[in-house]
Amino acid sequence: MENFCHLHSHTEFSVLDGFGLLTKVVQAAKDRGFPAHAITDHGTASGILQFHNLCRKAEIKPILGCEMYFVDDNKVKPRGKEEIQALLLPYDKETQKVIKAKIKDEDKEKKKRDHITILIKDDVGYRNMMSLVSDSFLIGAIEGGYGRMIGRADWSLLEKYREGLILMTACTSGILSRPLIEFKEDCRDMFCLAIERAIRLKDLFGNDLYIELMPLDMPDQKKANIGLAGLAQELSIQMVATNDCHYISKEDYGSHDVLLCIQQNKTLDDPDRWSFDINDLYMKSRQEMLDSFLERHQSIPRKIIETSLDTTLEVAEKCNFTFPRCEPRLPDIDISKYIDYSEFKEWQIPGGILGLRDNLDEFAKNVIEEKKRETESSLTGGD
Repeated sequence: MENFCHLHSHTEFSVLDGFGLLTKVVQAAKDRGFPAHAITDHGTASGILQFHNLCRKAEIKPILGCEMYFVDDNKVKPRGKEEIQALLLPYDKETQKVIKAKIKDEDKEKKKRDHITILIKDDVGYRNMMSLVSDSFLIGAIEGGYGRMIGRADWSLLEKYREGLILMTACTSGILSRPLIEFKEDCRDMFCLAIERAIRLKDLFGNDLYIELMPLDMPDQKKANIGLAGLAQELSIQMVATNDCHYISKEDYGSHDVLLCIQQNKTLDDPDRWSFDINDLYMKSRQEMLDSFLERHQSIPRKIIETSLDTTLEVAEKCNFTFPRCEPRLPDIDISKYIDYSEFKEWQIPGGILGLRDNLDEFAKNVIEEKKRETESSLTGGD
C-alpha cells in the first residue's frame, strides 16, 4: 500500500484535456496501491458520482473535488459583440481601429483567471461545492476559447461557500503560483499580491488551506515552488505534494498531446499550438514523486518534501463525504376516484409519471376492475 495519494487529478470530464476514463483511473489507483484518489476536473463536478461509486466498489477512498477558475471579481467580464458595436458605431473606420485595439487589450486582461483546487470534506461541503460550481457559471461565466464557456469563482463566492471545503493552491496557473512566477526584482507588486492572497485565503479556510508543491520539470514550476515554500513557512500554511495528473501512465503522454491538438483544432506539427513541455503528468508512485522533487527541485529541503507527501494522507483523512445509498421512491398515487382506466391514463400524463407507465398499467387495471366489482356487488346484494 502506498503511503501517499493523488489529490489533484483530471479525468475524461476535463474535456479534451484529461486523458483517462474513470474506470481506468480507478483501476490504476487500485493496482498501484493508493489508499485514496481524487477527482478534480476543470470547472465541473460532473464525474464525481460515477467516480465515487467506482472507488467504493474498488475499496478506494474517493476524494471528490474540482479545479476551478478564479478571479477577484467574477462580475467583471469582457465586452460582448453588441456592446462593442455600440461603442464603435459613432466613429469613422480609422478611429474604430484604435478603439478596437484598446478594447482588445482591456478584454485580454479581463479574461485572465487563476486556478484553485477545491475538495469536499462532508455533507455541507458537498452542497457548498455544488453551489460554488453552479454560481461560477450563473454569475461569472465567460467564453473560454475553443468554443466553450467557463465558470469563474471569486472572493465573494469563496466566502459564501467555504464551509466544509478544503482549498489547495493548484498548478503554475494557481492563485498564488501565477503572481509568484510573474514577480520581478524591479517590481515587487506581484509578490505582494501573492502574500495578500495567501493571508486572505488563510483567514477564510484556516487549517483547511494547503499550498500545492509539484515536482514538474518546468522553469515556472521551479520558480513557483521556491516562492510557495517560502510563503508556507512564513505564514504557517501546510504544504501538500500533488502532480496535476492528466493521464494515467507516462506512456500516455503522446495520446494526451493528440487530445490537446483536437482541443485547439491544430495538428501535431503546428508550431503555434499550445502543449505541455513535460511528459510526467501521470499517476506517480510516492517514490517517483520523491525522486522527481530531489532531482528537479533541489532548493526544497528533503524534509519539506517528505512532509508534503505525508500530508496527502492527512488531507484524505479529512474528506469523508459519501453519497447515501438511494432506494426507489415511488409516488403515493390515489386512483380510487377513477372508475374507468381511460380516465386514469388521461390523468397519468399531466401527473408527470410517464416513466412509470409500464409498471403501473397492470396494477391500475387490477385495482380499477376490483373497485368496479365491489361497486356492482354492493348494488346487487345490498338489499
